[in-house]
Amino acid sequence: MGMGFQEKDAKRALRLNNQDIASSVDFLIEERAKKAQKREQDLQRQSEILEQKKYGVTPMKKAVDMQMLERLVSIGYARELAAESLRRNENDIQKALDILTDPKVNSTIQAYIESRKRKRQEQLVGISVAELVSMGFERGKATSALEAGGSREDTIQRLLSASVANPGTTTTSVINATSSTNNVGAESSGFGGGAEQDSEMKDETTDDIANRASTSSDGMEEERDSEIEDEIADEIARVDALSAYDINLDKEIEAINEYLAMLDASQESC
Repeated sequence: MGMGFQEKDAKRALRLNNQDIASSVDFLIEERAKKAQKREQDLQRQSEILEQKKYGVTPMKKAVDMQMLERLVSIGYARELAAESLRRNENDIQKALDILTDPKVNSTIQAYIESRKRKRQEQLVGISVAELVSMGFERGKATSALEAGGSREDTIQRLLSASVANPGTTTTSVINATSSTNNVGAESSGFGGGAEQDSEMKDETTDDIANRASTSSDGMEEERDSEIEDEIADEIARVDALSAYDINLDKEIEAINEYLAMLDASQESC
């Protein structure tokens, strides 16, 4: 441990080397070298993967072959140009060389690479060459300003500082473009206000309809309540009438029975 090794690693080395200190030290030094080499290889591989992602994939969805790329770079071709030629030809180095040696195709690939760079830079900065041109800046200067990097504000400021020959026109154009953007925002807010008013009117109309529906519902409920009360009252009346009828009939039967008993008694007396 006095040599800078961890206690856990030292015990493991001693255990694997039958407690021999010299062999254990050699083992630890070798293990440390292997770990450093593995870390370096991992970093290199990660860097290659990131680079491959930047170049894109072939028509068959394969990554650019980095070994083939290194061979083309070693004979003098630009790295991005060589990578694009390999990408277009499924990593076939011979076909890639054929198009690289063709001036017309070579210039076409270079234009494509520059266009791809510009689009990526536009995405990072948040403004395009077309927008800068619409503000009054020259296309060439706008492209150069984007390639220099920086934020949207930095790019515009860089162009304004560089426009010494005709600053008035450029500044006016930028101001007009900015005010136009603000006007669009104001119009949008105006439309938004109108939409809010329409929404409020719709809400009021909805409330009125809901109130009318509630009133109508209350009225219908009251009518239904009165109808139910009338039905109950009729049923009670009918029950009471039938009950009274039953009572009267019982009395009549009793009266008839008494009359018959009286007749029987009179006949027996006779």
